[in-house]
Parts: sequence; structure tokens; C-alpha cells
Amino acid sequence: MTVTDVYRYDGTRTMADSGPAQEEVDVLMEAVAVLQRFEGVPHFDWLTDLENKLYTTSKLGNDSQKVVSFQHNQYLTGMDKWYKPIFSAILAKKVIEITYHPFGKEPRTVAASPYHLKQYNNRWFLVANNKGYDGLTNYAIDRIEDVRETNRTYVPLDEDFDFDEWFADVVGVTVRPDALVEDVILHVNDKAWNYITTKPLHESQTITHGQQPDGRWEVRLKVQDNYELRSVLRSFGDEIEVMAPASLRQGMKEMAERVLKMYKD
Repeated sequence: MTVTDVYRYDGTRTMADSGPAQEEVDVLMEAVAVLQRFEGVPHFDWLTDLENKLYTTSKLGNDSQKVVSFQHNQYLTGMDKWYKPIFSAILAKKVIEITYHPFGKEPRTVAASPYHLKQYNNRWFLVANNKGYDGLTNYAIDRIEDVRETNRTYVPLDEDFDFDEWFADVVGVTVRPDALVEDVILHVNDKAWNYITTKPLHESQTITHGQQPDGRWEVRLKVQDNYELRSVLRSFGDEIEVMAPASLRQGMKEMAERVLKMYKD
């Protein structure tokens, strides 16, 4: 290179813009193929997602966004700052101090033994033991304002504790150990029926064969009544009617009345 041969970066393209080379994608696909030996093992479901994304990139390159869109909430706060330190604290079994800011309340600082990270409805939650509170608590990552590692004594979970079992009886992430697991009976119209038969509301979902006299279908769940369940049911509007239990039916009825009052001229 002579003195006059000067190379400058024009700032117009980055590695993120160009994406991985085809050879790199092929190597990643081979790695995923090896990892797929863990198929069916709990907590390895993300491999399917990764494989789909890599396959799309390998076939379409930079044009993939014109054909396929993967769900991602780019405006979700906290993940860029707190996911890694929380994940590291879980692995190292370290107590962390969290500055947490619930909606509609003042921020508070809690000392917690972190155990588990769970994603639901495109949000991430930390499941931890809050010192001074008997049981497990959920903390939405996007409501965390600070995380600091401490030297306090870590409270471990029982060796046989299973988070899949912990969340098995709920929709979402809110588990109330003292709440009953109830038989939820729903009557759904054809539109909702088509949706929930291809995307069940919960793993316990069962369907009564044959239509009801009014033309609707009966769907049953075996779950706790929690905020997330009611949110899912509300999202169907008048396409789903809660028949039982009575407490859930009454709660949905009162909510519908409030909505009607809000929209009443």
C-alpha cells in the first residue's frame, strides 16, 4: 500500500446491516442441528425459534423482513440492562437488590433470591423469593430500575422444585398458592371456536363433542382464576361466555358492565 492508498469507513453499513455471511449461517445451522438432540427437553423450546430464524436468513438473506416477521417488542425496556445480571445472579445463586417500580406506586427496593426467568405475552418476568415474604414473587423486567448484587445469604429452592409444574395450573405467570384450581366452563361461538381449537387457551383445555342447543361449543379448562386468564377471556369480547365458576362469571359480568357504562352516551 502506498502513502496515497487510504481507506476510510463511510459509516453507511455495519455488520448488523449486512448480516452474517452464508458460511456463518451454515455453521450456525449445523450447531442448531447438534443442539436439537435436546428436543423435548424442558427449556430448549427456543431452539425451534432459532432454527426458523436461521433458516429464513439462509434462504432470503437481507430480504427476510419482506417475507417473514418475527415477534419482537423493540420498545420493551429493561431487557438490555437487567437480563444478563439477573441471569448471572440466578446461576451464581446470589441475592440481588432490586429497585422495582410497580404501576401506579412509588419505587421500592427489595432483596431477593432470584430463581427463574419467564416470558409471557412478549414480556419477561423474574420469579424470586423476596426476603420477608413467604412464597415466590414475580417482577416484570420492564418495571425494574436497578439491580445490585449483594453478599446476603441466598435462599435456595428445594432440589425437586419444578417451574413447569409451578406454572402448570395458570394462564400466564400469576400463581397464588392458596388459590383453588377450578373447572372453568366456557361457551364459545364458531369464530372463537376456530381460534382456540388451533391455539388452546391452556394445556388443560378439553372440548365437549357436539354443539350446544344454542349453536355454541363448550370448552373446559382446569386453572386458577387470575389476572391473565381474565385478560385472555376479555380479549374475545362477546365470542366467549363464562358459565362457571360463579365467581369468575360474576367478575366478567361486572367488568362488562363497567365497559358498557364507559361507552354509554
